[in-house]
Amino acid sequence: MKKTRILGIAPYKSLATLMKEVSLHYPDIELTVEVGDLEDGLKVVETTNLSHFDFIVSRGGTAQLIRKSTFLPIIEIEISVYDVLRAIQMAEGFSANFAIVGYPNITKYAHILCDLLQYKVEIYTINSYEATRQCMLSLKSRNVQHVLCDMVSQRAAMELDMSAILITSGVESIAEAFDTVEKFNRSFVNSRTQLESVAFSEAMRLKQQYLMLFNEEQTLVFSTLPDDKVLTSRIKKPVFTLLETAGYVKWEHTYDEMHVVLEKSDFTWADTVYRLVTVHPTSLVRIHKNQQFHVSNKVEQSMNNWHFKTVAYLGEEAIHFDRYCKSLQPTLICGELGCGKTIVAEMIYSKSVYQNKPLYTVDFSSVQERSLRRIINNISSPLHGTGQTIYFKNVDALTLTELNQFLNYISESRLAVRNRLILSFEITPQQGTASPQYKAITDTLPCQVLYLRPLRARTESMQTLTSFMISRHNLEFGRQVIALDPSAMEYFLRFPWYGNLNQLSRVLQELVSMTHSSYINGNDAAQILSRESANLVSLPESEGTPDLSRTLAKASYDYICRVLSAENMNQSRAAKRLGISRSTLWRMLKSGGKGQ
Repeated sequence: MKKTRILGIAPYKSLATLMKEVSLHYPDIELTVEVGDLEDGLKVVETTNLSHFDFIVSRGGTAQLIRKSTFLPIIEIEISVYDVLRAIQMAEGFSANFAIVGYPNITKYAHILCDLLQYKVEIYTINSYEATRQCMLSLKSRNVQHVLCDMVSQRAAMELDMSAILITSGVESIAEAFDTVEKFNRSFVNSRTQLESVAFSEAMRLKQQYLMLFNEEQTLVFSTLPDDKVLTSRIKKPVFTLLETAGYVKWEHTYDEMHVVLEKSDFTWADTVYRLVTVHPTSLVRIHKNQQFHVSNKVEQSMNNWHFKTVAYLGEEAIHFDRYCKSLQPTLICGELGCGKTIVAEMIYSKSVYQNKPLYTVDFSSVQERSLRRIINNISSPLHGTGQTIYFKNVDALTLTELNQFLNYISESRLAVRNRLILSFEITPQQGTASPQYKAITDTLPCQVLYLRPLRARTESMQTLTSFMISRHNLEFGRQVIALDPSAMEYFLRFPWYGNLNQLSRVLQELVSMTHSSYINGNDAAQILSRESANLVSLPESEGTPDLSRTLAKASYDYICRVLSAENMNQSRAAKRLGISRSTLWRMLKSGGKGQ
């Protein structure tokens, strides 16, 4: 079992020692302790890589100060009644009068004890260092020589040459803090999966990217924010400001290198109100405006529910996902239409060493004829940059001649050495990886190949995929559909899903919108899937006996329309699939099947 990682910030040295001793009795806790009071403790937090920790444990004013500067959960070592009692008993031996000064966590117990034990002791509650200093000045003017206090008050007292007795935290207080960590962690683990699903669905509804989820106490429950100190430092203060405002609120600001948009919304889950903060950063790196490049500068990540994404889009390759992210070799992502190749490309980018630099996307299905050379030769093209990620989408849309030209450029310009390259290549069920274009890439470019299995070959994932997508569509349509019933699931498992994840999502979207019960039944599933089957484009070898009454022009036109439909009306890809030029395709469509 993974240990809970705690960063302890001890305002005084003996507390650090005691925390280490107590931690020995908690085998599931891995403790790292640093000593630092107030600003010094804050400096420790700001200079530590907090991604290595799950919780921060501190006490008093130091804990409060840290809470305003980090999104990690802060567990405070509370001052116990025993701690205060020990300090009072110690002060009873003083010949002069003494007073108790501290934050509410100290004075609340002091009042109780003094009432019970009939001690006549002045007690002062403060909430800031300035208030503490004013209190000490007042006490000194009245010849009060000793104070029982916390670290903040002790500092003020010593500056005024007053005697200060620190109310220290005992073993029981530290143990209680560690117990709180373990209880919080157990509760968190038990509910996290469901809560994440709700939060991610809500974020998807809002069409946002990074997210942070806070509970009612403004404690960070979980986050998909990257380990980016620049971004984190930018949003700390505005996030905490947003959390103080009820309902929906938006904040945005432009910096020299970045435009950041924050949106905060509230939602209720399991009778608890949560605050969801979505973060949308956009790099202000200049790019060429010529639309022929079809290049986008992109630093936004897709929704980072990594468990779902890796399982859903990668299937059995999920266990090797880190290999593709860490490698600087070009990565070729191949799979059928709708397998999520672009999502996977963004996932690889988001976890790569270049995640904080731009992601440029070149979609070859949108590149006009004879424009490839201009993309290569234009000095403003991102292809001339270094240390960035470039995603070449739909490389299969290139003709073999264009592709060879492009591959030669990659080799001669050392583009793959200067940058991280990701390519996507669509393969068909009939041809698979046998196309000349695919062979040209793998023979020429030293790349790692990531193959996304089609959905029909991944029936083991169907339950997970349908559950997630139903949850997402429930929010879209205000439904409370739980799942497919067994008969509906049987239809789904037998269906070929040539449109893969895209088709699955679209079908479930329609079924959820029309279902008013808890389960999608088999009759509705059969009806929708029957219609999907009728719309499938048949390839020549499966068309059966041709209709000999049609003219060649009409038969060609009908077939072109079917292929074009299968390619989502993308003329470049339809032309490639048909083995004709885009200009020829355009002429045949214009004729309407009437011939030339």
